[in-house]
Amino acid sequence: YRSTGGTSWTVDDNWLRNDDYCIWAGITCHDSGEFKGLVKEINLPDNNMIGSVTPVIWALLEGLELFNVEKNDVTVTFDFVSSALNLETIVISETNTNTLSGIGGVAGSLKSLHVTNAKLSGNIPEELYTLTQLESIYLSHNDLSGTLSTSIGGLRRLQQLY
Repeated sequence: YRSTGGTSWTVDDNWLRNDDYCIWAGITCHDSGEFKGLVKEINLPDNNMIGSVTPVIWALLEGLELFNVEKNDVTVTFDFVSSALNLETIVISETNTNTLSGIGGVAGSLKSLHVTNAKLSGNIPEELYTLTQLESIYLSHNDLSGTLSTSIGGLRRLQQLY
């Protein structure tokens, strides 16, 4: 909240004003099961966020399945992402994210990665090809160069590549 200009967010209902984070705007929690009461989704697109999303977020949210901060002026990094054991979808399109370094840490769970119109440049990092559960990758409208590695053949579940 603080590292992304929370007081200027378009919607920040209940953030830091209530101990029950499950009622904070953009947060959905698990209703049952092993992760009951833990954060399931962070869904804050186009919310006037600025700055850097602290990478510690991944280490604190083992039940997280969806992370969506698209269309915000933020940078997302993937240090500690291996702690987010159930992370299935990352949507960081139209952000200032400029690297996917560390993304391989979610190799066992990530199904969908959206990073269109961000600040990526250079070659697609090899660790992207370790995400064997990926069904869709959206990387268009970045400054990527080079050719796709033959390692992409290891992404057997991949259905969409943009």
